[in-house]
Amino acid sequence: MVPPFSSLPMDIHSYLNRLKDRYEERVSMKYDGTRRREMVELKAALVNALESVVHTVDIATLFGCDRSTVINTTKQHSVYLQSSSMYRWQYYVALELINESLMQLPPGIRFGRQGRGDIVQQVKQINQTITFLNELKDVIRKNGKHNQIYLSGN
Repeated sequence: MVPPFSSLPMDIHSYLNRLKDRYEERVSMKYDGTRRREMVELKAALVNALESVVHTVDIATLFGCDRSTVINTTKQHSVYLQSSSMYRWQYYVALELINESLMQLPPGIRFGRQGRGDIVQQVKQINQTITFLNELKDVIRKNGKHNQIYLSGN
C-alpha cells in the first residue's frame, strides 16, 4: 500500500513516482518497459493523463524515455481511446488519481506546463474560465439569435 501524498516531503519527481506506484496498484499491473500492447497502453494512459499537468520532460524522466517519446504518445491518445476499452479505463483511473492527489499536495509545489506555476493556481484559473464560458453561454441563449453571429465570427 502506497502512503498518502500529504505524508512525505514532496518534489515533482517524488510526486510522479508515487503517483505511478498508486496507478499501477489501482490497475493491478506493473509497467515493465516492454513493448507488449498492454504495457504500451498502461504507460500511454498515465502519460496522457499527466500531459496536461506536468512538463513532458518530467514525464519522460518518470518512464526513462525521451521527451519526443512522450510527445508521440500524446499524439496517439485519440487512437487509444477509440480502439481500446482497457486504455479508456486506465486513462480514467489515471485522471482520477491525479485529481485526488492534487487536492492532497501542500501549497507551493511548483510544476506545470511551460513553467506556468503552482498547480493550485492553474486549477483555479481553469475553473474561472469554465464559469466565465458558462455565463457567456447563458447570456447568448437568453438574448436570442443575433448573438449567434458574434459566436460564429461572421
